[in-house]
Amino acid sequence: KNIIFITYICMLFNLLLNILNKVWQLNKITKNIFYIMFFSAVINILLNILLLPKFGINVAAYTTLISYFTGNIVTYILIRNKFKLRIDYKSILISFISCIPMSVYIYSANISNIIELIIQILIAIVIYIVSSVICGNLKSEVKYIINRRKLNEI
Repeated sequence: KNIIFITYICMLFNLLLNILNKVWQLNKITKNIFYIMFFSAVINILLNILLLPKFGINVAAYTTLISYFTGNIVTYILIRNKFKLRIDYKSILISFISCIPMSVYIYSANISNIIELIIQILIAIVIYIVSSVICGNLKSEVKYIINRRKLNEI
C-alpha cells in the first residue's frame, strides 16, 4: 500500500515536470527535455543498481520518486535562469490541494481485482473534479483551454 502511495506521488511529480516542459516546447528547445529526462533516468538506474540488491524491489518506487524530484528541480532552475520566468505558485498549490482528497481516497482504498480498480479510479476522478471545483482550480483550467483554442483558430 505504501508503494502505491509513493507511485502516486511520482505521478504528481511527473505531471509537474510535464507542465514545466511546456516552456521548453513552446520555445522550441525540446533538446533540454531530452537531456533532463536522460539525467533523471541515469539517476534512477544508478540508485536502483545501488539499492535494489540491499533493500529489494520496493525501493524502486523511492528511486523513481527521487529521480522525478531531481528532474523537477533541474528543470525549474534551468527555466528560471533562462527565461526569468515567474512561477504561479498559488496555482500549483491549489492543484496539489485539489489532489489531497483524491490521494487520501486512493491510499485508503482496498483493491482486490481489476473491476474494483476501475471503479476506484472513476471515483478518484470524480473526487478530483469536485475538489478542483471547490478550490476554483477547474475554472482557471477551463479558461486556459478555451483561450488556447481561440489562439489556435486564429
